[in-house]
Amino acid sequence: MSASSLRHRLGLGPQIVALVLALGLAAAMAVEPTRRLIDQRDVISGMENDLQTLNATNRWLEDRVRRLNDRDYLEQQARELGLALPGETTYVVVPKKRDAQGAHKRRDDGARPSQEARPEKSFLERALHFIGIG
Repeated sequence: MSASSLRHRLGLGPQIVALVLALGLAAAMAVEPTRRLIDQRDVISGMENDLQTLNATNRWLEDRVRRLNDRDYLEQQARELGLALPGETTYVVVPKKRDAQGAHKRRDDGARPSQEARPEKSFLERALHFIGIG
């Protein structure tokens, strides 16, 4: 049996199988680089988002540094904390305390005090009441 008669008897089958195997091997070899490329694009996208966040943070910090170097801003912040320049007098306004004895006398009369007669509770009293202590 010669090679030509063997080729004639087998037909195109082995050639098609060889071609399919070669194409499959080429496709398999192309999958890994393509997957890596997609993964790298995802990493780059994430890094670009991180870069935008860092740039925004840097702008905010640069603005903060600029404001902290501004004497007027620092004075404003210090005054909000209750600080004063040497020689200045500071005043702290304290809310008037509720008259405890007057409230007891009104209750003893048997009449319930109206909303208008009740003094407004201070912030601390309201906070303690909210917490459940007062």
